[in-house]
Amino acid sequence: MGADDNASAIAVQLETARHLKELKGHKELDLAVELVSFALEEPPVFGTRYMGSRVYALKARKEKEQIDGMICLEMVGYTCHEPGCQSYPFPLMFLGYPEQGNFIGIVGNLNSRGFTKALFRAFRRNPELPVVELTVPFGGWMLPSVRLSDHSSFWDQGYKAVMITDTAFFRNPHYHLSSDTMEKLDYGFMAELVESLLIFFRSYNR
Repeated sequence: MGADDNASAIAVQLETARHLKELKGHKELDLAVELVSFALEEPPVFGTRYMGSRVYALKARKEKEQIDGMICLEMVGYTCHEPGCQSYPFPLMFLGYPEQGNFIGIVGNLNSRGFTKALFRAFRRNPELPVVELTVPFGGWMLPSVRLSDHSSFWDQGYKAVMITDTAFFRNPHYHLSSDTMEKLDYGFMAELVESLLIFFRSYNR
């Protein structure tokens, strides 16, 4: 599970790690989870060979490392509840997705369909956190906004990967502004995301 360099993603990653440590050795956790925080995810380094996740994914491919699935925590802590506060890139605004930004999104490519579905099924078991899924063709190149995080580095190396996101600037008007401060985060929402992730980890491969 990877996280980019934003506070909400790191917080959720650390809290998930704390709970996973408590489950270590228990029968209900029958898999290995590696947690990585990637640097240099933002422009001007994004998409270059110096991007942290690109370095990692390329090295993993060269060394033939087995990665069953990579979960990228993008921005995951902002919610909005007014009708129409949630926007989408073209053509997703025509596909019936929610008008309120109170859900978490799971985005995968075609190669990651099974992994995306497994996450979606697990997340739906948490009634406190609405979830939507999206599978994109052609590595997301026809919808560039779905490639704007570390999961795309793993897509490009042929690994299964998903982005977990609150949709960033499609919901959060404070994105990359000085007004994007800690009190804007929805900590209850983030706590429920941790719970959904734990449901997935406890049930994966069963």
